[in-house]
Amino acid sequence: MLRTMVLLSLLTAAIAPAHSALQLTRAGAPVATLVIPDEALPVVKAAAEELQYHVARASGATLPIVREADCRTGTGLLFLGPCKATLALGLKLDQLRPNGYLARSAAGNLHLIGDDSPGDVFWVQHGNRTHVGTLFAVYDLLEKQLGVRWLWPGPLGEVIPRQADIAATFADQAFAPPFVHARWREGGAAMSGPKGWADQKNRSVFLNEQGKWLRRHRFAMGVNMDMAHAYTQWWDKYHADHPEYFNLLPDGTRRSDPTYHGGSPSLISMCVSNPGFIRQKIADWAARRSPDRPHVDASENDTPGRCTCPQCLALDEPDPDSKVPFDQRAAEATRRFEAGDPQWVEALGSLSDRYARTYLALQAEAQKVDPEAIVMGYAYANYVKPPHRTMLNDHIIIGVVPALMYPWTAEKRQAFIEQWNGWSATGARMFLRPNYMLDGHNLPLNIAQALGEDFQFAAKHGLIGTDFDSLTGQYATQGPNLYMLARLHDDPGLEPPKVLAEYYSAFGKAAPAVQAYFEHWARVSAGVTDKAYEAADLHWSRLYRDADVIFMPDVMMKGRALLEKATMAARGDADAETRVTFLDSGLRNAELTLATQRAFREYRQTGKLDDYVAALAALDEFRAAHEGEFIANMAYLAWSESLTWDRDLIRLMAQPGQCLPDPWKFMWDPQKIGEAERWFAVGFADDKWHAINTTAAWENQEIGKQWKAEHKADYDGLAWYRTTFTVPRSDKPRQVRLVFGAADEACKVWLNSELILQRPYPFQGNTDSWRESFEVDITDRARADGPNVLAVCVEDNAGAGGLWKPVWLCASDAPSAANLVKDGGFEAEPTTWGQNVQSGKFRFERDAGKHRTGQTAGLIGCQELGSAEDEKRARTKAWGRWYRGDTPVEAGKSYALRVWYLTDADFRGTVRVWATGAAEGTKEVKGLSTQGVWRELRIEHIKPAGTTMGLYLNVMDGTGKVWFDDVEVVAE
Repeated sequence: MLRTMVLLSLLTAAIAPAHSALQLTRAGAPVATLVIPDEALPVVKAAAEELQYHVARASGATLPIVREADCRTGTGLLFLGPCKATLALGLKLDQLRPNGYLARSAAGNLHLIGDDSPGDVFWVQHGNRTHVGTLFAVYDLLEKQLGVRWLWPGPLGEVIPRQADIAATFADQAFAPPFVHARWREGGAAMSGPKGWADQKNRSVFLNEQGKWLRRHRFAMGVNMDMAHAYTQWWDKYHADHPEYFNLLPDGTRRSDPTYHGGSPSLISMCVSNPGFIRQKIADWAARRSPDRPHVDASENDTPGRCTCPQCLALDEPDPDSKVPFDQRAAEATRRFEAGDPQWVEALGSLSDRYARTYLALQAEAQKVDPEAIVMGYAYANYVKPPHRTMLNDHIIIGVVPALMYPWTAEKRQAFIEQWNGWSATGARMFLRPNYMLDGHNLPLNIAQALGEDFQFAAKHGLIGTDFDSLTGQYATQGPNLYMLARLHDDPGLEPPKVLAEYYSAFGKAAPAVQAYFEHWARVSAGVTDKAYEAADLHWSRLYRDADVIFMPDVMMKGRALLEKATMAARGDADAETRVTFLDSGLRNAELTLATQRAFREYRQTGKLDDYVAALAALDEFRAAHEGEFIANMAYLAWSESLTWDRDLIRLMAQPGQCLPDPWKFMWDPQKIGEAERWFAVGFADDKWHAINTTAAWENQEIGKQWKAEHKADYDGLAWYRTTFTVPRSDKPRQVRLVFGAADEACKVWLNSELILQRPYPFQGNTDSWRESFEVDITDRARADGPNVLAVCVEDNAGAGGLWKPVWLCASDAPSAANLVKDGGFEAEPTTWGQNVQSGKFRFERDAGKHRTGQTAGLIGCQELGSAEDEKRARTKAWGRWYRGDTPVEAGKSYALRVWYLTDADFRGTVRVWATGAAEGTKEVKGLSTQGVWRELRIEHIKPAGTTMGLYLNVMDGTGKVWFDDVEVVAE
């Protein structure tokens, strides 16, 4: 039966076709009733609701939905699901293909009944195995008879032609979806997680509507044809008793390759020639097989084949494309492996015959359990090319993982066709398992035409199922790609130009302009070569990092201009206007993403953190405002961007404490009388002063604009700010500081009538001091029993002036007397801290010029980045650290680590503090540039595994200076 489900043809005739029509609406009024079983499955209820919804949108008529027990007898009834009246017709449901359905007309009524099962209907489809045949019957009706199209998730993406008279016409026949397994992965943390969403309600709606969109395009898993990496747990289970199951490396060991992702056991390859391995695999399958997981999954782990034992090598055939003579493969692989070449496996050539013969061996063993057993395996990595001599059969399903990612060059596409044809010629059944839909981030990458052509080629040449990784959901920038793939899943016979025409036609009057807009992106996307892509170090997971080599400013400006033309063309057509606005939001999202990466790159080059923080804030603010519009899957963007941008860290660095709120009191002082008249005093009457914010220079605020209007020039000179604040109460000894974001240019600061800081310009000869943060310790000056009065006199003599960044109140625990760290303040001479450099050129010293407490701090200065080889080895061009491993602790207790650090204004890297020796492994906290003020890093709830804790104060990723002080570990 399992084999029958795989091999049945697309349509199975139940009886000779006889067409019958059921009128649903007439002149915009309902004339039919939707009938569902008394105890209807969720899928049947969903089918009725989907039909009701779309008919109402098309005609204005709401079709009633009734339980069969409450239904009148007669005509004009559309029965959905296993109603008693439907089952009485004697329909043979056991012959339906998975997710198929039967249509039958009888006595003036229409019956639609499908292969259905309990379970969620929509939501995330990633692992959803609910059968939805009745729902697919409704979608066939809507699509083929009402002309409904679903461009993207949500109401705006629904194209529902208006029509007052609607009839449902079906042949008495059995229908089935084109593929027995159709999946487009949209689950997991990267695609459906909570990060990236400002409002989790928007996430929930997005995922539900996206799941519905997939269903509407006939995505469903009938026969379970999941192929996972099948041996990821084998090392833990079997290596002690059966090391012979695993690859023999060129050095004679059976272990995971240390040159490949650090030798992870889950990435070890198998010794597929070993008879015991074959028997073990089938024994495991026989013990666990079920109707839900019927097939033998023989997919190798996520690695090339690496076994160099004589028996595995004997399964291979000469690879005409290999530059290594066939009889010298083992020797060359050994030479490269011993030289530390991580690509040594390339010396083995193609291993496709090896794996094809393994699939046959597994099939032969499985047939002892079930003569109809089916084996599934990948064509992937160094066994992606078709085998040269080995023939397979229709009990083996090959999951082709094309060696195709962007850019979609003619050479890659031709290689895919040859790969597909070669494997198909072996007699195996064909399954498509690509990764290329991961490409593009949220940028307007357009590969729709090529994507459609290649998918249609596979569909015409034996494709029985799909599993696409992954649906990144960038609907407002990559809509043609996503619609192309979805549409061909429900109708693979459509020609790609027709699919694109459907998409563009939804923009009404603006269709030609929208087509021109997307064709621009198609030309840009097609103009990238593999050489240029690799030279720019681009990769699908982080395309935004250097995507401006493709989406250059002039390219983006042209796209923007073309979209403006579409906006103008859409005027007067409400649907078109709204849909073009949708595209505009997508483009703006892409523009802000590129701007944020430019600001990040500038931070790495110059140490300017503020522009980076501002760009990221603008991007996130935009996304939060538009995330309910289905323009993009924010979870995917957050996952990918977290590889470069640490949003939590950025927000932490932007907020050093409690921000003193705006507005402050403000007064001009052109005669310079404020200090003499004690404008700083606690009792001074400032009730007639103006209001001002500390987030912009005074020239850019209303008070400054009024001055300019009255005096015909911007104000230069003295001006005063006043505010009050309270210090949070605490039972512990506290240190209290005020951190000023920036004062342009010079300033004096008073607290409770006492002058506590004078900061001239330039400060200590630094002409950039007007843009830099500074702080003042007020621990012994701040009142704990009432409000504190803060007054600041700013002097500006050119350009913008004033407190143009917020002022923060920072309260922290005082240094602990129970600190377990030796020399936590770098006071000992010589220091007891160790020094280590992994990459780059560093200097280490005890510095008396900067310290938070005591007399010195520990300075690390990265003077020069390392080489490309350093980066390859250490994964960064800069990495130096202070370290010590002698902090005494007790197993079972809980500890907290606190570190204070300060960077110079030009610091361009990352600070990473590690605590090692914890039961759960190394614990980490990170920091970026502090712009010249001390910042605290904490790791709490550290539970040691032993009696010592290691501390590592790492400076990584860029040049600049970092000072560390007051490092402490205390019991919690």
